[in-house]
Amino acid sequence: MIYTEAKKLFLLGNFSCSNWFKDNGYILEYAYCLLLKGNINQAKKEFKKISQFDFRANWAESLLPLLDNSKIEGYPTFLQVRDFLEIDLDFLLTSNQLEYCQNLLKNAKFLFSINRESYKLIGRVLLNNGFEELAEEFFRLALNNFFQDPELHYILAKHYLVKNKIDLSKKHINYCLEMIPEYYPATKLANEINNR
Repeated sequence: MIYTEAKKLFLLGNFSCSNWFKDNGYILEYAYCLLLKGNINQAKKEFKKISQFDFRANWAESLLPLLDNSKIEGYPTFLQVRDFLEIDLDFLLTSNQLEYCQNLLKNAKFLFSINRESYKLIGRVLLNNGFEELAEEFFRLALNNFFQDPELHYILAKHYLVKNKIDLSKKHINYCLEMIPEYYPATKLANEINNR
């Protein structure tokens, strides 16, 4: 096996590659395999080994306590929260680590205190993984707490267009375009909405 083959297996949710990562010195990837197989304690040990020189391991190490309700020793940064919510929450959901996901969602307010996009990011990942009702709850939180986020309105416009709720879709794309009139994806989506 070579790295690209092992990585492909990993991205497909097949963690039979975990020993290959371990045996070949890919500690970060090995730690992620452990986490996504549900072995958070061993994953923490592996992340810790490389956290001083691997920024991804460092941010994983700072956010893992949110998954198992252990003590947080350092606050994650704005970008660490964003990366964690955009990438790792998706990995956790697709790996069926629902208990970790539930614990993370219980900490959404804490994450929002660091990154004001947190509710939107959580909502988008939940929506993309088929948790529509829960996603809409987080979108409501996002609207109530950070209404002036054009990307949030763009996401909602797309969502409502798929649901064939054209009036809501128009409302949100118009909010988005009021904030950033030349945003090409939004202008393209507005044309699509108006042609319905």
